[in-house]
Amino acid sequence: MYNNNNGRSMVEMLGVLAIIGVLSAGGLAGYSKAMEKHKTNTLVNEIQMITTNLITAFQNELDYSALGTDKTTGTAFAVSLNAIPREMIQPDGSVLNPFKGRIYVYAVDYAGIANGAFKIDIEGLPQRVAIELGSDGNNIVNQTLMSVGLSTGTAL
Repeated sequence: MYNNNNGRSMVEMLGVLAIIGVLSAGGLAGYSKAMEKHKTNTLVNEIQMITTNLITAFQNELDYSALGTDKTTGTAFAVSLNAIPREMIQPDGSVLNPFKGRIYVYAVDYAGIANGAFKIDIEGLPQRVAIELGSDGNNIVNQTLMSVGLSTGTAL
């Protein structure tokens, strides 16, 4: 009698597929976390670049009044100064961060001086990223002040 044992049973194939599914789910979770970390690092580098470019552009000025106190106008002026990296600027002139939220740059009063500083508003950050940025020790080292405000619509 001839017995053909060359193939695999359906139970064996389902077992292999289940193992592959579990490994894929773990891989996707790791990939997602790695992508968030990459976006966070990119955002930090972009903020540092914007800050450095604006400080350099206004080093001979007494204040940042040329930016204006309006978010849209200030951001457009910062774009015209080439203070914002090109990869952040959209065709409509808006500025987006790696998390696809908007970024605004404008002048604010500081230490009793009208328009004595500038502010960078970053929208659309996941809550854990905003907390990580706000608690980063580099704020002290770079002599910058970063505050984090979370709105009720911020995703976890």
